[in-house]
Amino acid sequence: MSEISIPRKTVEKLNGTHPKGTRHRAKIDIALPLLGSGLSPIAVAQTLSEKFPDAGISEIDSVVRWCLERAVPMEKRGEIKYEPPRAAIPKKKRTPAEQCEWWMGNAKMTPEQLIESSPIAFSGTPSEELILFLEQLYLPEEKLNIVCKFTLSKEGKANPSGEGRTVLRDEWIEYVQKSGVPMSDAGAWLRMNPCKDGSGSNGAITDDDITARRFVLIESDAVDIESQIALFHRLKLPLAAILMSGGKSVHGWLRVDCADADTYRATAKAILDTLEPFGIDQANKNASRLSRLPSATRKIKAVDSGAQRLLYLNPAAIALDDAGIESLKSRVSIPVAEERPMRGLMLESISRYEELFNNRGKLGVQVGFGEFDKDTGGFKAGQMTVIAAGTNQGKSTVAINLVNGALKNNHGVALFTLEMDREEIADLIVANNCRINRNAFNTGYFNEGDQSKILTQMKELSAFPLWIFDEAMMKVSDIADRVRALKVENKIGLVVIDYVQIISPDNDNAPREQQVAIMARGLRTLAKQVKLPFIVLSQLNDDGKLRESRVVAHEAHNVIILEPNENQTEIKMKVVKGRRIMKKDYDLFYQPEFARVYSSIVE
Repeated sequence: MSEISIPRKTVEKLNGTHPKGTRHRAKIDIALPLLGSGLSPIAVAQTLSEKFPDAGISEIDSVVRWCLERAVPMEKRGEIKYEPPRAAIPKKKRTPAEQCEWWMGNAKMTPEQLIESSPIAFSGTPSEELILFLEQLYLPEEKLNIVCKFTLSKEGKANPSGEGRTVLRDEWIEYVQKSGVPMSDAGAWLRMNPCKDGSGSNGAITDDDITARRFVLIESDAVDIESQIALFHRLKLPLAAILMSGGKSVHGWLRVDCADADTYRATAKAILDTLEPFGIDQANKNASRLSRLPSATRKIKAVDSGAQRLLYLNPAAIALDDAGIESLKSRVSIPVAEERPMRGLMLESISRYEELFNNRGKLGVQVGFGEFDKDTGGFKAGQMTVIAAGTNQGKSTVAINLVNGALKNNHGVALFTLEMDREEIADLIVANNCRINRNAFNTGYFNEGDQSKILTQMKELSAFPLWIFDEAMMKVSDIADRVRALKVENKIGLVVIDYVQIISPDNDNAPREQQVAIMARGLRTLAKQVKLPFIVLSQLNDDGKLRESRVVAHEAHNVIILEPNENQTEIKMKVVKGRRIMKKDYDLFYQPEFARVYSSIVE
């Protein structure tokens, strides 16, 4: 779908939610423009199956067939093969980091930024912050359980051990005032939900001992700290507290206020299942779960200072109910809107403007055509430029001069030519640079001094980073393999293809116009993927239009038409379509005997 131009309203419908009773209309509103944009019926059916997983295959099939009759002209329908999908192709599961990036972009939030957003301000000593925390989230008559003892696993991880100490909230406050924050080398743990004395083995706290099922713990160490904080902030959940674990995770205390154990388990499961793609720990379904104690400090497996810092405190958070959980499911199904969408773009733009200024006029691949290079800054990475002309009107000669100019400006070039062989290209480059009549390479009648010119230039020409591929049969996939191999080693800055219409098609049975369209799209996509400028030569019909397919021009970022004069002494280079290149005519001089094309501005 990355090669198809999808209307903005269709994208909104793909990302939106559709209540029952509106879904059939939504399927049609999505399918029609996708088919009209050129997406295959099979791909449209797959898209609908992924968007509406509850819809049956027969329903999806009927929608696609109905839309196909209205989106595709009668004469084109016979060219399109369509069979209904047998089953939806499962999507590749994203990693938690990929899920976060998909949902909230590259959003980050520092601990300091979260502290500034806290409804309750807190500052002071660790003991003062812990006392404030206990006073805000618990009642005087509620008992709290804190654990400091621990055991070490083989991997060196500290695990809480023993029953801990369970006393009233105010007794803990009095303890902190006198003795400071309770902790060990592993820090300390606090059972989030109030409890009574433990009824388990050796007085351990069990789920049955919980007296108020107030909080569910959400945590993850699958992404970096600043992404975790940004995630918690953007989920817009009723979090009563957020704190650093002192390790690789942030702990969020989600307010739920469940009436009984069954409701708590069901609520916790629904929340954690929904957040599982973000790497949220799925083990936190029991009400007696331990979290980290704010204001303690750990040494074992500590990150930075190991401080179990309080970052956010909101005792007025209203408990998440069933409607809130459904809203959460809906929100995480589509990417969240950026809070300040222009901020990142503007910061990136400032850096880009500085680069433009420091390298003004030289950010693209310059090819030695003075006025064109000055106006455009050269051919840009990721863009495909089509240069078109009629038969024997200078396409290949201009291509050789573009290649020669790029090489002289220290850009490596991959030249794919199905018109000439390597020896002919070598002859043209020598003729161009040494000013030797190109016919001498056919007849052997070199002028006096030609050999001396060649020997003088040979060292420079031998050092040119030019890779020539002149196989008789070549597909877009073959071109892609060679370009990627050279790009990985950072050897090339420009790709030139002479010319698109004689590239071998992947599907010999497809109509010729469709073959050329697929080739053009493939080359444009490749240019974007490898971030290199592509110059693609194309044939013109006798009426001056691009041969066989308008898609060649449609897919190109820039289209340049060559028009030689009657005497073959000048060539007009007409930019008829340009993205960041102005539409303008450039006059070039042509010396056929030297295969030389040069700008009216003499360098």
